Amino acid sequence: MLIALAGGISWAIGTVYYSRNLKGESIPKLNAFMSLVSLPVTLAMTPLDYYFTFTPLALVLLILLGILGQALGYILWFNALKEMGSIRASAGSLLVPIAAYILSFLTLGVIPSAGEAIGSIITLIGIYLTITSRK
Repeated sequence: MLIALAGGISWAIGTVYYSRNLKGESIPKLNAFMSLVSLPVTLAMTPLDYYFTFTPLALVLLILLGILGQALGYILWFNALKEMGSIRASAGSLLVPIAAYILSFLTLGVIPSAGEAIGSIITLIGIYLTITSRK
C-alpha cells in the first residue's frame, strides 16, 4: 500500500510540476524522459526470481506494451494536461478503478461489492462535477 501511495503522490507532484513548468516542452521529449525515469524504479521493484521466458511472442508483446502503454499513454496524458489542465485531466485518471470493476465483471463475471458500486457512483459524480465546473 505504501508503494501505491508513493506512486500516487509522485504522479500528482509530476502533474502539477508539468502544468506549471513544462507545458511548452516537446511531448516526445517528455515521453522519453518519463520512460528513462521510470525504468530504474521498475527494475528495482521487479523481483529477482521473476519468471520470464524469452520467446519471439514475448518480444512482440513487450514491444506492443511499450508502444501502447508507455509511448501512446504518455502522449495522450501530456496532451490532456495541455488541453484540459492538471485538475480536469487528473479527474479522468479516477476512472481506472471503475473501468477495472466493469472489465472484471464483463470478462470474469466478478460482481462488485455494494461498497465498490457506491464508491464508483460517488467517483463518477465527482468526475462529472470537476469536468463540467467552470473556473
